[in-house]
Amino acid sequence: MITLDQVQLLQKKVEDAVDTIMALRKENAALKERCRAYENNNADLSRRVTNYEEEQNMIEQGIMNVLTRLNTVEDSIRSSVQPAAPVAANPVPVEQTSIPAEPVTPAETESAVTEPVSPEEANLFSDITEENPSNDAPAAPQFDIF
Repeated sequence: MITLDQVQLLQKKVEDAVDTIMALRKENAALKERCRAYENNNADLSRRVTNYEEEQNMIEQGIMNVLTRLNTVEDSIRSSVQPAAPVAANPVPVEQTSIPAEPVTPAETESAVTEPVSPEEANLFSDITEENPSNDAPAAPQFDIF
């Protein structure tokens, strides 16, 4: 037969099991909330990474556009300073004349090579400063792109 002690022991075990179940449900709810918070944080970080990658692509594209523009400007300056001689299939001999060679000064070259400059191009190199302001030797401009 079942004794009172056995019933009380069974009742204690059931109460302990109910308490454990309640504690586990609370812990489960807390873990689910942490999981939701981590998922939200993960989604936010994913959006940030996507935005960062898009911005990096835009920056890289901008740099490539600027470099292309600089190459175009450089090529146009080189072609205007050193014009290429036309290449003919059958070259015709040119009579030689005696033309005295006169040195060309930089001022003459600069005045001879003038093209219209847009305001954007005029401000393109406004942040470049000369490191050697004397007229002894020209200093190479340095660009700070980073």
